[in-house]
Amino acid sequence: MINQQLLDYIKQQIQQGMSSDNIKIALRSNGWEDADINEAFNNLATPPSGVASVQINQASKPKGVRIISVLYFLGSLLALGFGVLALFGASFFPQILGTGFFGKFFTIGGIIFITLGILGISTGIGLWKYKNWARWIAIFLSLMGIIMSVISILKGNVSSNIFSVVVGSVIGSYLFLSPKVKAAFEPEKGFVPMNKKLLWTSLILLFFVVGLAFAFGLRTTSVTTPILTPSVTPPTTTPTTLTPTPISEAPANLVDQAWGLFEQGRMAMKNHNLETLNQLYFKSETINMEECTKQLSKKECDDMANEFMDFGYQSMANLIRADFVNVFHDEKQVVMYTNPVLEKTGNKSYVVNYAFFAKNSSGNLKILKFLSSSATFSDTTKAITAFLDTDHDGVPDEREKCAGPDKYDKTCVKTDPTNPDTDGNGWWDGIDNELNKK
Repeated sequence: MINQQLLDYIKQQIQQGMSSDNIKIALRSNGWEDADINEAFNNLATPPSGVASVQINQASKPKGVRIISVLYFLGSLLALGFGVLALFGASFFPQILGTGFFGKFFTIGGIIFITLGILGISTGIGLWKYKNWARWIAIFLSLMGIIMSVISILKGNVSSNIFSVVVGSVIGSYLFLSPKVKAAFEPEKGFVPMNKKLLWTSLILLFFVVGLAFAFGLRTTSVTTPILTPSVTPPTTTPTTLTPTPISEAPANLVDQAWGLFEQGRMAMKNHNLETLNQLYFKSETINMEECTKQLSKKECDDMANEFMDFGYQSMANLIRADFVNVFHDEKQVVMYTNPVLEKTGNKSYVVNYAFFAKNSSGNLKILKFLSSSATFSDTTKAITAFLDTDHDGVPDEREKCAGPDKYDKTCVKTDPTNPDTDGNGWWDGIDNELNKK
């Protein structure tokens, strides 16, 4: 006859996470016979009426698992929502997260988020029901989250990823190492417990592959300031208006005059000389003090003008004439701009500096606009493509087609990227844009 005390002891030890082999060793050391031990284990393995052999007291189940389950469920609902918005609300993301968030991969990004959301919700439900498969998925997801956060930290994004590493480590360790948690998650029927050697081998291989990918990514994506050759490819269609003349064919006096205006304007900004600056501009686009003082005090208007000039000077201070490798002109206008340059900010942001000049009604060349345009790209090739200006009118092709980020700009007006003077009024499109601004 089976000893009830022996059965109760075995049940208790199983609930505490002790393996069958260890229980048998402990019983033998206390004088129990193998026959009695095996009979008790057989009785537990084949309970009458199909009732589960070891019933875990619901009150003894770790509450931490339930908390993790709720966190998985809520986080996955959020991911699912992002995925739906990415697929069906493509114009929404650029407005709140920037145009570089998904770029042209909205559909792929949406599918990824929806997949993660469904997986997370399933995992959350499985954890709530103490399903062992859900525990292993949660451990794997925690590990992957830690790896991705560590990679991001190595790239310099420290503060925003430390919390993720800590949370992932706590959740993964709790689910993987806690004896109470392992006891609560009984292996399900037909489920083969993971071999520990196989687990650690898989983890080591995973770290190795991720490390190789990270090292390869650093080697291939690290870029220095690009040295580019200005594109002089002629338009595919013959423009009806005058094609800009490259600097190599430009009369030195007009280009020299434009650069002289640039330096005078820069110095005026540095010295907070608003009067001189307004004289140099085609239109007094800086600060109209007369109009400003009608609404604000003179000191407030002076401060506003000085802030404007400080900002302008900071963007121009380190530029030299040799930086403007793209210079085009005709008899009444000059467009100069740099190649895309990688900023020293660590976020792969490229900047192109533009300078526009035009002759006024008196025939005097004036500053029309200084402009710094920047955007984030994963590599130099994409930056070159985005800033490509086929007709050399000072407006990138994507902007002229209202493509890329500009497709979300309701004020964008399409122009011909192969014709510098789309409307035929004698002013190139880049100059025209600035002249028509109010």
